[in-house]
Amino acid sequence: MAVSQTLLNELMNLDGKDRLEVAQLLLSTVDDGDDLDDAERARLHAALDRSLEDIKAGRLRDANDVIAELQARHRP
Repeated sequence: MAVSQTLLNELMNLDGKDRLEVAQLLLSTVDDGDDLDDAERARLHAALDRSLEDIKAGRLRDANDVIAELQARHRP
């Protein structure tokens, strides 16, 4: 979502306390829930840890190759 320059200018005219209040209000409206249960979250974190180990070990693939492979798999 784009924010108009007019709105940004108005926000920047607010003092720091009021800008903080607006920011906190906006953040409170963001749904940060991921709908994962504990087991799913644990599997996600384990997968991320394995990926990090792959990176550290130099087991990498070019992103363009991965995208091309995914596109080929999912073409109608």
